[in-house]
Amino acid sequence: MARIKITDYREASGRLLEIYHDMIRKRGKPAEVHKIQSLRPVSIAKHIDLYLDIMFSKSDLSRADREMMAVVFSIKNGCEYCRLHRAEALNQY
Repeated sequence: MARIKITDYREASGRLLEIYHDMIRKRGKPAEVHKIQSLRPVSIAKHIDLYLDIMFSKSDLSRADREMMAVVFSIKNGCEYCRLHRAEALNQY
């Protein structure tokens, strides 16, 4: 099994701690996918910017449509974590 070193919230400082604080304020906790990027905090910020653009920018697709597509791709990719995470968001719409 592969192991990815992460910097946990309790060990975070500087920009990473700021990012973690923002995630906690907005979402309640950092997502696992963000924790695995913790050694390069700038990548977390870029990831979040991309996500926000894809899911919230002006589009002919509704937010529910976007979440449904994310669920389908997560299933196709065989990622149980992503499937559960996206399905939870889809259920809000």
